[in-house]
Amino acid sequence: MNNRINEDEVISDLFKSFNQDNVILFVGSSAIDNGELTEKICNLPWSCVITTSKKDGFGVEFANGRTPHRYISFSDLPINLFSRDNLPVIQLYGSENEVPAELEEVEDYLRPSFVKKQAEKILNRVMSRMDIRTRMVVIGYNSNRADEIPVETFIFSWQELQGGTIEFFNSDGNPSEMLKKSAEKNRFIWYDGKLADALADFSEEYNVQETISDDDVNLFYKGQQPVFIKKSILSRCRYFAQLLTEEKVHEIRPLGRIQQSRWFYNFLNNSGDSPQWYGFLPQSTFYLKRNYEDVLIAIVKNLIFNKSMAKSGCNIPVILEGIPGSSKSVELAALAYKIYNEKINPVIYINGDNLCFASQSSEIQVLDELMQEVEQVGDKDTRFLIVWDSSSYRNVVAEAKQLVHELENRGRRFVLVCSAYTSVESKKKEANKVYYTLQHDGSFVKSEVESDLYSHNNCYFVSATRELDESEINTLKQKAKLYAVADKEGINKIWDELSGNVDIFEYFYRLIILIRPKLEAGLSREQRLVNRYIRKQLSLLGKKEDEVYNPLFEALKKAGIPLNEEAQKTLEDDEVDVYDLDKFNICIAMFSRFKLDTPYSLALRMLCKNENDFFGKSGVYNDYELFRLLTSQINYIHYFEQIDGKYVFRFRSTLEAEIFLKNNQVSEDKQIEIILEIINHYVECYRKNNEVDYELKESIQSILKMYGPNTEYIEFWKGHKDYGQHLSILRKVDVIADKIHEVRTKFHIPDEDRGFALIEISFYRELYGNMWDKLHNYSKSQYGNRSPWEIFPDDYTEETYKKRLKMLSEVSDLALDSIEKLEVMMHDTHGYLSQRSIQSSINSLTVELAMSNGTLESIKQEYVQYMNGSIVAKDVKPLSYVQLYPILFKAISASPLNGYLYNALFKIFEKEYESASEERRLFLLSDVRMIADDASTLEITNRGMNDKDELSIHLHKIAQYSCSYEVHIADIENGTAPAPFLNLFNNMLSRNNASGICFVCQQELDSIGLSGSAIAEYENETGKEFVLNENQLDVCKSIVDFINNTEYSACVEKSIQALYLLLRVEWMLYNGRPLSIGREWQKTYLKESDWLKVYATCEKYESISGNSVRPIVTLIFALAKIHINRDYLGAAKTMYKVSDMPNQRMRVPYLICFEPGIAQKYNGTVASTHNYSGFLKVDGLPRFAEQNQGVKFYMKNLGLRRMPQKNQILKNFELGLSFASQFSAHKTVEGGEKHE
Repeated sequence: MNNRINEDEVISDLFKSFNQDNVILFVGSSAIDNGELTEKICNLPWSCVITTSKKDGFGVEFANGRTPHRYISFSDLPINLFSRDNLPVIQLYGSENEVPAELEEVEDYLRPSFVKKQAEKILNRVMSRMDIRTRMVVIGYNSNRADEIPVETFIFSWQELQGGTIEFFNSDGNPSEMLKKSAEKNRFIWYDGKLADALADFSEEYNVQETISDDDVNLFYKGQQPVFIKKSILSRCRYFAQLLTEEKVHEIRPLGRIQQSRWFYNFLNNSGDSPQWYGFLPQSTFYLKRNYEDVLIAIVKNLIFNKSMAKSGCNIPVILEGIPGSSKSVELAALAYKIYNEKINPVIYINGDNLCFASQSSEIQVLDELMQEVEQVGDKDTRFLIVWDSSSYRNVVAEAKQLVHELENRGRRFVLVCSAYTSVESKKKEANKVYYTLQHDGSFVKSEVESDLYSHNNCYFVSATRELDESEINTLKQKAKLYAVADKEGINKIWDELSGNVDIFEYFYRLIILIRPKLEAGLSREQRLVNRYIRKQLSLLGKKEDEVYNPLFEALKKAGIPLNEEAQKTLEDDEVDVYDLDKFNICIAMFSRFKLDTPYSLALRMLCKNENDFFGKSGVYNDYELFRLLTSQINYIHYFEQIDGKYVFRFRSTLEAEIFLKNNQVSEDKQIEIILEIINHYVECYRKNNEVDYELKESIQSILKMYGPNTEYIEFWKGHKDYGQHLSILRKVDVIADKIHEVRTKFHIPDEDRGFALIEISFYRELYGNMWDKLHNYSKSQYGNRSPWEIFPDDYTEETYKKRLKMLSEVSDLALDSIEKLEVMMHDTHGYLSQRSIQSSINSLTVELAMSNGTLESIKQEYVQYMNGSIVAKDVKPLSYVQLYPILFKAISASPLNGYLYNALFKIFEKEYESASEERRLFLLSDVRMIADDASTLEITNRGMNDKDELSIHLHKIAQYSCSYEVHIADIENGTAPAPFLNLFNNMLSRNNASGICFVCQQELDSIGLSGSAIAEYENETGKEFVLNENQLDVCKSIVDFINNTEYSACVEKSIQALYLLLRVEWMLYNGRPLSIGREWQKTYLKESDWLKVYATCEKYESISGNSVRPIVTLIFALAKIHINRDYLGAAKTMYKVSDMPNQRMRVPYLICFEPGIAQKYNGTVASTHNYSGFLKVDGLPRFAEQNQGVKFYMKNLGLRRMPQKNQILKNFELGLSFASQFSAHKTVEGGEKHE
């Protein structure tokens, strides 16, 4: 062997190898100790790194421009051991502070031998993968060290080589002769010197050459340049969105007369459901260009290229609106294809009936990830075109603006085009509509007359129509002649019959019937049955003109269905006795009206008149022919698989479902009858199978929430079109409530989440409480001071009052019992999502409990009036404020963003306050004001029923109560406060009641703009974080001193209200910012001495809090332990106290900052991933402080463009502690912007 190999040749050869081979770096323990592992070495494009070092966090050094993945056990090794981008970093002997799962099961005395054996196994695996295109570079190997791989083991592993080679850079002054001779025998390179020195002396720098990924890719264009994207990325959003690519657009290429005729029929038949790209290709242009297409394309291009119509922003939604059947879906696909074909802008097409683009939805995250991936490929940065076929949504404008808002917040550049049905509002010619006319050069000018384009409500609308002009009719005839395989006489007959008709549906369906493939045999019994029913429905749906009727049905009625007439006449009479297609369709329509899906098993049960025909062996499940027809031949009903794998039926749109119910004269009684039958079916399923059908249970509860007193269906609300119909339903809905009660008490069907109990409570509470007057036509505004029993004596009797009190008392008891059972279940349930679901049920039941008791009390008072002041119903005792307050407080602490809970608490507070003594008022007010202050600073949802902001009304009223007294700290200290208040203050103090102290301090905060409402108003108006000024800090200092006055210490230390107030003020004083859970990932500005004071206050609060736990206090207490003692374990254990109070999502208000205002940086390794979140093993953090699974992270919170993979190393992130007792990772980008 030549020991004096020219080092330039060695390095030059190594650099060449990087461009064509997998090069492995073996790092011996000495390389770590003597600094041989330099930055220059780490930055080279290794395909794998192996080390005998057990250094904690090893691998971070290689993270520059790639994603290292750390492996410490044989079972954890990846299938592909070599990757430059996802660099495997293998520690043969494991990591100092990390114990592999398989090692935990090995006895302590056997562990050293086990580790050595596993290291040998890993090394052999690597050698076995080294073929002729693989080489290993060894640095820092010292055979004399005990922590190094033995020489014999190293040499024997070479027997596994499959043609690979090894290069030794020797830094050992006394290398092993055995190793050297074996290397020479195998013709490996041995270089006496360090690789770091050879690199430093080499005259050239290594330049990485781009390599083409082996992964399957699709081709599309940006800025007229071809770019590639992995199929795996496209597959993530395939269920609702598709990026147009060459592969997608040209997937089907109809060539030749026969193929084109078949695909022409498919195009006509399927274009309404999904885009048929082959129908826009030059050799198969099946689609009919509509007369409004030029306007649509022109406005879109105007916005894409930021021209005149984009003055208010390019992200103004464009909405193609028209009645059903006006070619909207086809024209959206044509727009997408034509913009794509210009090869400048990426195009995304969205199609789905129940998508949600809210900020935390999976759809918006998947869509944003796709757009990020597209942005990263290629050199050009061009705007997206997003096309969304959204006609089935009731409020498309709101849905479009929601999507625009979410994508704008994520920094995406795009133009959005949607579709919508023409609404009554859009038909009105309003003064604020601005019309535009298209010019020859593609620009637009304002018009005084109506035109195809107008702007309104910060959207552009393009009007679609069913009416064909002469040129369109001629073009359609040409396409039929070119592509339709049909006899000339048949086509000419259609044209003759349609002469003078301009409705596209008439042409469309006459044509599709003519070219539809003929049936191979006569009609079956089931086909005749389904066909006859469809004919009946087409006749009904077309008999009466309706403003929003579906012209599809009218056209089908006129066109007829290509079914054998003779077979229809032979339809057997007994078919009607077996199947009930009316009920089948009505059931689906009832669900579809509310955008709800009907489980296929429920729909089929409604089809069968006889129960045995459903459950029996020869039941409908085994009638394949009928099932096929029901799922494919009823034009207006879709049968499809949901994302979760469930199969359901649904009308094509809510409007069509409403029309069906109307034209079939489905009365309220009939609908209630079907709901009762559905509930009976639920009972029968449980009786026969002895288990709950959870899909059916969820469906029943969903539809009952729509029909019930607290309906979620907007059209049933007062002032909307179907309010009268809903009142009619409510007058008869007591039978549904009785049936639900029967399910619970008679059949004893398990109701673990108390979903049916909640519905039973809300139904009875409204029917026997708040809605009694309305349902019995009594109105105080109408009848003045006359009592209801004077006007309607039959509805307001002693018996009805007794029954109402009895029912309300029972539902109150049921609510309380349900809450207690769910709280027990909460402690026995593991997993954040299940706990969140249980907490949601507890919240709803808590609100119902408060409302039931309030209603019970009111009805009891009314009963007393009816009985002329006599004492009545002694056994009916509503829960008091003292009993309800802790239940509501606990629910608010667990879900601080639920407005219904605040409204329920404030309502009972106001009632209690009005009847309380002055001293008790002060006590009540000082407590509730702090809750109101918290509520003012949060983005609270559900602020009131039917979109009314009841919460703001309550907050304003509480603020007015606070104005009853004007007092300051100086007035108390100097004895100059008004005598009545001073006497009240001293009396409370003498009884160790801290309410007076709290009230005075709250008044002081209000006077300098530190109330919750003032802070929220500033942050909302400015968009900035609230920072205290010098005057406010001085006042905070005086408040802290006042509360800590030794004269008050006895009562302050026994009052959770006073201690919480003290903590809030201390936080403002030391942190310079309010205590807030409304914002996330906030930095802290406290010194260690400040943390000690905060810790002391939290400790006192926690020691006396009992059931009045405030999660924010517990969180600050935990953070104090970290900042004072670096006690991560203690912090996590502290949070266990509130970990069973899951919030709406895992909130992380504060970052760990050991220096004021500077977030501490951490490194770690990805332990696991799921969708867009995962867990990290953080270097330096005790394993037990990570709750075994690791530190939680979300891709967006780390500013990542793509989801990291398991074992990938991440650097320089920050940590916070969540209310769920989990540490969570976050990264702040330059400039201070946060990923929230």
